[in-house]
Amino acid sequence: MRIILASLMLSVLYTGAALAQIYVANGDDDSVSIFFDTTDGSTITVDLDLTPGFLVVSPDGDFVYVVGTTKTTNMVAVIRTSDNTVVDMVDVGGEFPGGIAVTPDGSHLYVSISTSNSVSVIQTSDNKVVDTVGVGKNPLGIAVSVDGAYVFVANFESDNLSVIQTSNNKNIMTVPVGKSPVGVTTNPKTSSFPPTVFVTNSVSNNMSVLAAGPPLWHDFL
Repeated sequence: MRIILASLMLSVLYTGAALAQIYVANGDDDSVSIFFDTTDGSTITVDLDLTPGFLVVSPDGDFVYVVGTTKTTNMVAVIRTSDNTVVDMVDVGGEFPGGIAVTPDGSHLYVSISTSNSVSVIQTSDNKVVDTVGVGKNPLGIAVSVDGAYVFVANFESDNLSVIQTSNNKNIMTVPVGKSPVGVTTNPKTSSFPPTVFVTNSVSNNMSVLAAGPPLWHDFL
């Protein structure tokens, strides 16, 4: 069984009890470094045709998706973990990428595009953009609920959180949070209902805690 841990610009792919591959996005030299959990500490570097930002691992561990920017657009590089080869590049538009998240079943990626105030939806079966969803101003952090029903997007300049319903990719709700929200994550425990969303607010120096099943409520810590 493969266990996946993913966070910001670094992801860890566990392939067994003692083996791991650690993926690190290198913004300065347009590459991803891969560190192997072996006795000799071996590493390799995968060159990309973009300046990488955030990355995420597919739930089955077969792919790493890296969002970044070129001179003209935003792209998502698709790295196959079996041989660490870039197998596809997906144009998601815009000039500056925000965050990236994958649904629990691995069928779709959601990429926040800061300059166009939108979220691009990628279908992973063919790595095609199948939808674009308008959200608030300067969307950054993005997360998917544990059941895959909702996507939460932190809108930095709007001071709110957009809620996208994945069944139809509609922005169904906007919830006020703190000042200049940046990061968002969800409670991974499937036993908790409604699920909880945590939003970090960079200017107000606090965290908003939201119950994620309509109706949403929020409070500030």
